[in-house]
Amino acid sequence: MTFRAHEFMILTPQHLGDNYRTACAALGLDAHEDGWGLLLAEDSDGNPVTLLTADVAYTQMLADAPAETRSGLTVPEGLFPLMRPGWPTVNVSRDQ
Repeated sequence: MTFRAHEFMILTPQHLGDNYRTACAALGLDAHEDGWGLLLAEDSDGNPVTLLTADVAYTQMLADAPAETRSGLTVPEGLFPLMRPGWPTVNVSRDQ
């Protein structure tokens, strides 16, 4: 299946502090210490989907790349092994 990337998110204890476990629970993920990389995308039918990977470094690299580099991005099969319908609706921020 082909996905069109829209946005990248990093979900880690370092980014979210105490809210990390809440965010993981909302997405049905284990709150492991290395975190998760999220790709907010559209499937080939235009439906919003969230692709998830334990490869946070790869996700950060994509997020840091210039927009023109990400244009037309094809996600290698298996790199984001988990998928959830829709985009996250839980708003969490780092505790201060």
